[in-house]
Amino acid sequence: MQIYSYEYTLNNAADDKPVFDEKKQAYLREHILASEWLVLRDAGFCELFLFAESSDLPADMGAVLQKCALLPENLEFSEQKRSGREAIERFLHMVAGLNTHPTGRQYSNMIRAVFNQPGGKSSPGPVFNRLFQKGIWLHEKIRLETDYFRFALDEKAILQELAEKIWGELNTISIHVIGWTIETNAILDMLHKAGCRRFVFFCDSKARTTALTQTYGGENRDAFTHVEPEADMLLIFKPSGDDALPDKKMLAERMSSRNNAPLLVVDWTDSIATLKQIHKLYNVFAYSRSELSRSVEQNRETQHDMLQLIGSWVHEEIVDFDEWLRSDSRHEFAGMIGSTPAMQKIFELISRIAQTNITVLIDGESGTGKELVARAIHTLSRRAQKPFVVVNCGAIPENLLESELFGHARGAFTGAVKEKKGLFEIANHGTLLLDEVAELPLSLQVKLLRFLQGNEIKPVGSNQTLKLDVRVIAATNKDLAQMVEKGCFRSDLYYRLNVLQLTLPALRDRKEDIIPLTVHFLRRFSRQVCKDIEEISEEARRALISYPWPGNIRELENVIERAVALSTGNMLSIYDLPEHVQNSLHNYLPAQHTRNSRLTLKEMERDYILETLNLCDWDYELACKQLGIGRTTLWRKLKEYGVEGGRKK
Repeated sequence: MQIYSYEYTLNNAADDKPVFDEKKQAYLREHILASEWLVLRDAGFCELFLFAESSDLPADMGAVLQKCALLPENLEFSEQKRSGREAIERFLHMVAGLNTHPTGRQYSNMIRAVFNQPGGKSSPGPVFNRLFQKGIWLHEKIRLETDYFRFALDEKAILQELAEKIWGELNTISIHVIGWTIETNAILDMLHKAGCRRFVFFCDSKARTTALTQTYGGENRDAFTHVEPEADMLLIFKPSGDDALPDKKMLAERMSSRNNAPLLVVDWTDSIATLKQIHKLYNVFAYSRSELSRSVEQNRETQHDMLQLIGSWVHEEIVDFDEWLRSDSRHEFAGMIGSTPAMQKIFELISRIAQTNITVLIDGESGTGKELVARAIHTLSRRAQKPFVVVNCGAIPENLLESELFGHARGAFTGAVKEKKGLFEIANHGTLLLDEVAELPLSLQVKLLRFLQGNEIKPVGSNQTLKLDVRVIAATNKDLAQMVEKGCFRSDLYYRLNVLQLTLPALRDRKEDIIPLTVHFLRRFSRQVCKDIEEISEEARRALISYPWPGNIRELENVIERAVALSTGNMLSIYDLPEHVQNSLHNYLPAQHTRNSRLTLKEMERDYILETLNLCDWDYELACKQLGIGRTTLWRKLKEYGVEGGRKK
């Protein structure tokens, strides 16, 4: 099994947007012979990432992409193929924002669009989701622990940086544009996006100035002869013969008329010989394009010096991912198992917010793994080496809870013979999980709110205020918003806790994870009791999948622990499961399966495949993983059964 990357650079490509309809997607899916894939497509550029179980890939991948219209048939293109760790590194660099498309567009934005809008040109699954999560985590680590992303790396960004240093907000300044070149629009796009709305254009082409004012607003002028008093920024591109170039006298007159209000002059032509003299005027900031370019080069050199440290982080993630890919724990993320889109989204959000300090509210039914999610956030954060403290707000008597959370001074109440640290103080510099936070009394909700607002606590019976650094994560199996409406929970505390909400799906809503979870528990409990149970019978699989699991993962864990204890062979059978789980099998089998009916193996296989597809909502990737077969095998079986697109022909 391997990750592959096919990068294509198109020669003389227009700003094309190929039509990639469902028919072409189906062709690509059928011919690339990969379990997962995603496509990045932009003007002059196309890249295909694949995850394949075998190396039996098309010899001419470019021809396959041409058939799908992802590559034009009438243009030449160059191909670069990567595989293994080289392809993994390419993907991580893209997601983390460590490289940029030649057009200046961030690859990271292109990849995030794929994952934020599934069902388009791509079919990412658990493997690419895992790699994407690692890339997001890397991006956040680099952003928070280095200055790598704070450097402007092109002249446009340098211009914006200069303007923001001079004026702060750019929505009130007036920008006068002299002349036009092919890159003018890109610079105006950047300024417009930054909030600039007041433009004055000096162009020799009326059609050009009309197009500019229609796009950006503003006014047209005839030939440039002087610097108007309202000008705050002068951008000089390619003046016509009738245009004068700004000189020291013109600028001095403008400065006099505006009480020396700041003026930024940028010469994109490098043709103003008196620029150094202009720069000497008070509050005039004058730069040539070559000066901006030198700043870019200096930034690139400084940024490059950081790459040695960042490269070591990337290498660690590549090795970790490669080992994970070849291990039996491919459905795991930070100790959690989940291949469904809902769980992959949870994993992605954890990757994004783990290294921040924002408060997180985790909700979901009992037994869905809320504490595991909180622990994953802590483990992936910069607090990982500090305490992770869990308190169950519903398990401690109300009269003791305040003392447990905030501590108490000696003599604070009867029996307080010495001072005691509270759980907040014990968790200092680490993470505190408030489980069952809905059970917190209203009186303590006020103290918790005070801590979230000011990071301060006051132990019971003490006048001393303690300043602490604790990340708070709250968990509940109740609807806090509904409790707020009923007046059972403070609305201000709810909003402080609910900076980011992670809602965990019930196990019945992620049935494709039941067998991977079962295997995980089976291995763990088999080791504990020194048994060698490696397989699960088909009947047991069906019963486990069909049972609704009201107790969610916790109930499944207990059922498998019991089954392992009772099992006498090396295969877990349906008779090792509790009776209520066994009985669910009757709801799973099709109606025509009566006690007297005898099915052939072929018929049983057909029913099992179709039932699995129904359980997976006809998601082929998930069904293949559940069935343990490849996509090509599944399509062949469906064709044999006369089934296409979820319906009989």
